[in-house]
Amino acid sequence: MDLLPTQEQQQIIDTAASFLANEFPIDQLLGAPNSDARVSREHLQKIAQLGWLGIGLPEELQGVGYGLSEEALLFVELGRNLMPPSLLGSVLGGRLAGLSGEHDRMRSLLDGDIKVALAISRAGSETKIGESISGEFLIYEPHEADLLLIANEGGAALLPLKSVQTTEDDRCIDETLGVSSAIAKNVPVLCYLPAENDNLFLRGTILVSAMLLGIAEATLARSVDYAKQREQFGKVIGSFQAIKHYCAEMAVRCESVRSMLYHTSITFQAQSPAGVFDACSLKALAIEAAQYNANTAIQIHGGMGFTREMDIHLFVKRAQVLGTLFGGERYHLRRLLCEPVVD
Repeated sequence: MDLLPTQEQQQIIDTAASFLANEFPIDQLLGAPNSDARVSREHLQKIAQLGWLGIGLPEELQGVGYGLSEEALLFVELGRNLMPPSLLGSVLGGRLAGLSGEHDRMRSLLDGDIKVALAISRAGSETKIGESISGEFLIYEPHEADLLLIANEGGAALLPLKSVQTTEDDRCIDETLGVSSAIAKNVPVLCYLPAENDNLFLRGTILVSAMLLGIAEATLARSVDYAKQREQFGKVIGSFQAIKHYCAEMAVRCESVRSMLYHTSITFQAQSPAGVFDACSLKALAIEAAQYNANTAIQIHGGMGFTREMDIHLFVKRAQVLGTLFGGERYHLRRLLCEPVVD
């Protein structure tokens, strides 16, 4: 089986990479207090015009008609360019609304008229998601958001952000993202989709893993470029065996995650019994690769790598945040140990 991107899929990758480099350069994030304004409502509508928010939705639901594989390729580029996770909220929110029969709301989401913030359960908080929601959450990018999307193993739901009780803003390890705490007590939802109808939690797991792959590949590319230019003792540091080993290890991690991402996109889309196992394996692998590569890139850049004028620290922090969305490494490893291995 050939898992490499087709010519049409490569066009998606190239178009996304070019658009993001021109419209959302990473330099914008250097010195910025937060990136909530980085993707404004106007930006979101411009992105929607490209069809990205509905790229994985079937045409009968007014989507582009591609599958999870193409959606994952897009999210690799979003992760590579440190785009905020609210775009994932818009993509999953549109899918949730469409499959729930809320077609008017789905159209508004796909057009970028409605902004969606992502929420995750606080550690130790028991979250109940159904026709109503109860629990304590962390909300990423709440400013200017209209709706809140939250998902767990049982299902996913959309609800108005103003319907939950928010507290003062929290500090996030990634200073380019705004975060608030929230409490919900039996808050009615706008639409709810059980996992047995469409598992948005695992779909989000795969797409976040794609973003983590983007981080792993971006930090590898920056490290290789720097190693070719930086000189020490009269030689470029890329000629030193230790640096070669670092870069080789980073490349192997990228390749393993990319292969697993392609494989998982196919098995999950085909509703294979192995899809759950593959998704959990992918997330654990992607977290490790992104965090290892970002941390190693700091070391390869030496003293400059620790300064705020370099953008490497942005990748380190974003990798930590994305690792917590749709289940962290321990969560997915625990599921792998408890779930039977499917042949």
